[in-house]
Amino acid sequence: MNLEITSLTAGLLALLYTVLSILVIKYRMKEGQTLDVPEGLIRRTVRAHGNFAEYTPLVLVLMALVELQGELAEHWFTMLAGIFILGRVGHAYSIVIFEEKYKTIRFRQVAMFATFIPMFAFALALIF
Repeated sequence: MNLEITSLTAGLLALLYTVLSILVIKYRMKEGQTLDVPEGLIRRTVRAHGNFAEYTPLVLVLMALVELQGELAEHWFTMLAGIFILGRVGHAYSIVIFEEKYKTIRFRQVAMFATFIPMFAFALALIF
């Protein structure tokens, strides 16, 4: 096994992380903030970046282990990887853009569900 799906997933998620990092830098420069995180767009962007950094590494490690061990059929593995990517994109979009415009966290809740399902499935695949 050569970790093709995990590698593709990691590459796509690295692009998203780069975008989030650039947004944080952009908003910090615009607001003249370095360490303090004031309310508003900059705070939401910092949290989107932080949340991404908190969940993504663990799930990528789980994915790599599952893919190496061949614990899931390729179609299930690919589907879970796709759901995780959509969850991470949706979560970032929700915090940075959607919630300010629509004043609801429902989209973020769905995105977190799309993060937890693959994480849980990969963990179970490794345990059982």
